[in-house]
Amino acid sequence: MRRLILTSKALADIREARRWYERQRKGLGEAFEQSVDDVLQSIRQRPQSYAETAPSFRRALVPRYPYRILFSVDQDTIVVVLLVHTARDPEVALSRLRSH
Repeated sequence: MRRLILTSKALADIREARRWYERQRKGLGEAFEQSVDDVLQSIRQRPQSYAETAPSFRRALVPRYPYRILFSVDQDTIVVVLLVHTARDPEVALSRLRSH
């Protein structure tokens, strides 16, 4: 199985979203993080099953939450680059991917 790496940007995105959900309702941040963890495990098991969104990048949607996870895959490693709100301008995500 490939190694899964989360960039510092991805970790910061997840922490920020978790805090936001926790402020909305106690326990919701934890539920959000569990959904993200479930998706990350699915990505690790079947990375090629997710749609390509940009050259060399794939995306996975987080169930019940308006977020997508953007990641790249190579022979031995999966690199999670960012977590992006689905309402955000796609150009913002692309510019963040280019700076990766």
